Amino acid sequence: MAERIWSPDALGLPRPPGARPSVAVGGRDDGKNDVAGDGDEARPRRQRYNATLADLIDAGLLRADDRLVGRRGGRLFQAALTADGRIRTASGEIHRSPSAAAKAATGAPNPGDWRFWRVERTNDTLFETRARYLRSSGVGQNG
Repeated sequence: MAERIWSPDALGLPRPPGARPSVAVGGRDDGKNDVAGDGDEARPRRQRYNATLADLIDAGLLRADDRLVGRRGGRLFQAALTADGRIRTASGEIHRSPSAAAKAATGAPNPGDWRFWRVERTNDTLFETRARYLRSSGVGQNG
């Protein structure tokens, strides 16, 4: 937050020639990436949702030990949620994020994230479950 408030861009100060912006500015909440700066210097801003798997468990949308399934290249991958909101893959490895779990399970460099895993009990993706949580809780998407 301090970087956003005190950034030269936010204060309207000129940047030295060749300097790149350090923080994305703006406040879009339409699901598209914000960008800072102009032209080729622009960097996409990582979307933040302010919701974790543990939040979804606490809200009752997910359950500890819910089975997760993902498909890639005609193969089925399985995992399970832990009580503290992490994901245990079929190999027994435990991961903090859906993307890390998908990467470990598939061996692919970018297999997906919240959209890769589907909750077997509800047939919703983690992405859809998180979206439902955000709508019902009023939690902002950019943070």
